[in-house]
Amino acid sequence: MGKRIKTIVLLCVVLSLIYIQHSEIIYAENSSEGQAECEDSENIEEKEPEESEEGEKEAEKSEVEEGEKESEKPEVEEGEKEPEKPIIKVFSVGIPKADGRSEFYTVKPNIQITHNSEYGITKYRLKKGEQLLVQGSIKEKDRRMEIPGERLGDGEYGLTVWMEDDMGKRIEKTTMRKTLRIDTQEPEIQMYVQGGFDIWHKGAVTLNVKGVDTYSGVRKLACYVNGAYVGEVKGGKGSFEITESSVLGNGVEVIVAAEDYAGNESSRVKSLYIDNTVPVVEIVGAKEYMIASNPLYVTYKVQDENLLGEFSASAVREDEHGKQSLCAVSDWQEIKGGRKTVQKLTENGIYQLSISAVDKSGQKTDKSLQVIIDRENPVIRGVEEMNGKYLQSFCWDVPKEEVIWDFTTYTYEILLNGKPYHMGKEITVEGNHMLEVKARDAAGNEAKAQARFTIDHTPPEIRIMDVEEGKEYEEKCTIQVGLGNAEDTIQRVQINGEEQKIDSGGQTYRCTLQEHQDYEIKVTAVDRAGNQAEKSIMFSVVPKKTLIQRIAEPVIKTFTGTVTSNENIDGTDREEEKKRVEKTLPVKKMVITVAVILFVLAAVGCYFSREHIEKEEEE
Repeated sequence: MGKRIKTIVLLCVVLSLIYIQHSEIIYAENSSEGQAECEDSENIEEKEPEESEEGEKEAEKSEVEEGEKESEKPEVEEGEKEPEKPIIKVFSVGIPKADGRSEFYTVKPNIQITHNSEYGITKYRLKKGEQLLVQGSIKEKDRRMEIPGERLGDGEYGLTVWMEDDMGKRIEKTTMRKTLRIDTQEPEIQMYVQGGFDIWHKGAVTLNVKGVDTYSGVRKLACYVNGAYVGEVKGGKGSFEITESSVLGNGVEVIVAAEDYAGNESSRVKSLYIDNTVPVVEIVGAKEYMIASNPLYVTYKVQDENLLGEFSASAVREDEHGKQSLCAVSDWQEIKGGRKTVQKLTENGIYQLSISAVDKSGQKTDKSLQVIIDRENPVIRGVEEMNGKYLQSFCWDVPKEEVIWDFTTYTYEILLNGKPYHMGKEITVEGNHMLEVKARDAAGNEAKAQARFTIDHTPPEIRIMDVEEGKEYEEKCTIQVGLGNAEDTIQRVQINGEEQKIDSGGQTYRCTLQEHQDYEIKVTAVDRAGNQAEKSIMFSVVPKKTLIQRIAEPVIKTFTGTVTSNENIDGTDREEEKKRVEKTLPVKKMVITVAVILFVLAAVGCYFSREHIEKEEEE
């Protein structure tokens, strides 16, 4: 029994030691944005920090003492609690995010280290290569230490921060390493061309460039000519071909921009003088083999992108008899980059025009062309007068001499809708048509006249809405007049023979009639071709009928009859019959009204008598 108790006690002691060795220290998370994390975060390198020999000895000594203490610990009595270890809150490190390329800093960063725990010590050191720059420790909770950026220069720095307990032993998983690479210097640019930048170059020029950067190195070199992108090269050395020409003796602006691997940029500007084009000559106002019927104003221009040498122009005229003469060209005026002069050619004839120019480099340009002046153009009359007209039919029977005139012989062509038209033929097909007359004289001058017209012989469509023929309307009636084609117009509206005021060129008319009488509406409309249409309608506006009148209406119609046509069966006129009926109508209406009233009273009396009899029978 004693052996079992000893075995159980020993087992409990072993389990307690295992629990103590595997217990973890609780760390508070560092939530500050942009701060460096501990070793288990993404920003911490897996490599363990370098420790001094003194630190390693202290760590080994602490581990040995720890083991001795653990071995000397008395066995834990069953039911006793293990003492709680203090909570360690890890330090926080504030370092701005790298602002350059490839994790480089182009602005020197400030480094902040804060001790966040009541227990332990935060230690740090900053080295540049093997050179120790800063080291120290922080013991007070929430105390912050800052390393200002101005203390740092360009280069690579290693920052190590860790925590130790009160015994000087390094606490596990509290070591952080951070590498800082700083490059604040712009790269230097060197440019050179064969012969130098101060001479004139002919044709394309090769520009050699070189970039120098002491720390991160030159990433690329780019070239711009007069603000336009030419290309770029990787690394710190290359060349570019410059083909842009100088203008008016001004240099070509060449910009070379360099960028290092840290993101620093610099640029350098130089001017190149390049002449690789021949002079430009122009003859403005005339084209090769041009035939003109009016005087020509010919402008001669000579231009060079830099400096002109000799230049000249001439005009040789040949008349209808073959005689040649020279027309002088003079009075040159200065323009941007060259000279110009204007020559007026007025007489009929064949002209040979020429111009030439030589620049200072000896490059020459020539140009020549031929023009003919014939001042008598064919004249076409009467066609444009028909443009836009609306006709009921079309017939062109005007003599050709009245349509086309020219001082020389000519040929002509008359087309209707793109097909030849024979003089005097009448066209009645409705729709849009195109008349075209062309003429060409012996000198080659051409004239053309066109006219678009419309044939329309269909009368306008008149619509009288909201009323019906012969119908009676109680109290009032609203009528509306419209047209089937928006291009047609209402010419006249009459109500019982009285002219109504309408808008000029209107397409609609609307009115409300309230007088109790018969009405006749007459509407006249006209279209743009002169076609006219007329429409009328008759109806009545009567007082509102009483209930008795509505009941008596069928009987009245039976006795009086209704005139439904303009002519009766016996051939009498509708108006005479209407007058005859109107004379006897009041008497008939009175008799019938009395009869209807008596009939209604009798019917009501019968109804109540029958109801009374039925009640007595029920009783």
